[in-house]
Order: sequence, then C-alpha cells, then structure tokens
Amino acid sequence: CYIFFRNVNPIWRSHHIRIFKAIGVYSLEIYLLHHHLFLGEESLAKKTLIPGYPSCDFLCSLWLVIALAIALKNSTSVVTTMLTSYNDDKMNGMRNVIVILGTLAIIHAITII
Repeated sequence: CYIFFRNVNPIWRSHHIRIFKAIGVYSLEIYLLHHHLFLGEESLAKKTLIPGYPSCDFLCSLWLVIALAIALKNSTSVVTTMLTSYNDDKMNGMRNVIVILGTLAIIHAITII
C-alpha cells in the first residue's frame, strides 16, 4: 500500500522513509543471517541470552543480527571491490581472483591434513 501511494505522484516518488532504505541496503544480509542464526539446528531461537526477560532477549538478538548484517555488508563490499577493481591495470581484478583462489586452495589443503 505504501509503495502504491508513493508512486502515484512524481513529487512523492522523490521522498522515502529512511528506515525502509536502511533495511533495503542490508536486506540480503539480514535474510541470510536470520536463516542461519534462527532457523538452524543450533539456533539462537532455542537459546536464551537473558533468562527471564524475553523482550530484552529479543532486542539483543535483533541487535546482534543487525550488527552482523552491517559487518557482513561492509566485508562483502570490500571483497567485491578487490575482485572487480580495474582502475590502473586491466589484469588487476584477474590477479586478485587468482590470489584469492590460491589462498582458499591453501587453506583447504591445510584443513584436510
């Protein structure tokens, strides 16, 4: 309903609610973290962070998900910039991909041993 009425008039389209913009920026990370933190076998939904205070427990869990989503978004942006940077050298991005794949291969080999 909000989106419909916002798109009716061009003047209204230029305005937005900041909370929706913030949620939209981190929506993928919030979805992934929610899935892993609350829907898994060893999830936070089955654990109590603050016994006897369910509202505080919910707020702490919500804060944890949002803080982790912000950190995940920032680290994803850094890795994306590293992989797709073609500023000075055309092969810079390819070299970064090769270095990261080599590092992952070394880490994988170490974990197997």
